[in-house]
Amino acid sequence: MRCILLTCALLMTTTSIPAFAQDTGSKPEILAAVQKLFDGMRARDTASISAVLDSSARLVTTYNSNGVADMDITSVPDFIRIISTAEAGQLLDERIGTPIVEIQDNLAVVWVPYRFYLGARFSHCGVDAFQLARTPSGWKIIALADTRRMPAECGS
Repeated sequence: MRCILLTCALLMTTTSIPAFAQDTGSKPEILAAVQKLFDGMRARDTASISAVLDSSARLVTTYNSNGVADMDITSVPDFIRIISTAEAGQLLDERIGTPIVEIQDNLAVVWVPYRFYLGARFSHCGVDAFQLARTPSGWKIIALADTRRMPAECGS
């Protein structure tokens, strides 16, 4: 019995799990779609925003409210309305850090920390988690979830 267990343990350590192939050539296109969303927000260019968001995309913000996890869900039309009706002259500036991109076939995931500014004033920080799908018209954001932390939780 001991010999069988040792053989099984040896096989488990030498058996490799096949790695998923990544289409790294698509990474610039995927990141361009994400950047186009943020550039559209800064410019209040709803056409650019609409061009990279799938019309059925789900936008979810998670945050802690008095120590309890909570979330807000926004539709694409509501998100576009929020951007287009933001206070005139108020810059909506989401600055991202170094993204992690995972790609397989026609699906991509982008995980990236961000810091959000209203004009020159720091508002909040967190992480954006994008899901994108390759469509006939290019990579589209099909889901976006983000965490939202208040300035005191963001560090320097």
